Amino acid sequence: MAVRLPDVVLSVHKGRDDELVSAPMGDRRVPRKLLRRPFEEIQLRGRVVATVKDSKRREAYEVELVEIDGLGRQEIARYIHASQLARIKK
Repeated sequence: MAVRLPDVVLSVHKGRDDELVSAPMGDRRVPRKLLRRPFEEIQLRGRVVATVKDSKRREAYEVELVEIDGLGRQEIARYIHASQLARIKK
C-alpha cells in the first residue's frame, strides 16, 4: 500500500531554519528545516496478524509491516518523533 503520513505533526518544530536542535535519544543535531520537510509517500507491505474490535466495537485488523525499506523507516521514525514531541510540549 502507498502511504503519506500527515504533515500537521511537523508544526512542532518551530523556530528559525538555521538553528540546530538535539535529538532526544542522543547528541545528533539536525537543522530544523530538515525536520520540517514534508513527508514523502512510502510503499509498505503488511500482513494481517489478528482481528480485533476498535473503540466503537467495529471489526478492525492488527497489521504487521514487513520488508520496510530505509525511506519507510526514516519517515515513520520522523512521524513518531514529531508526535512524541507534540505530546511532551502540551
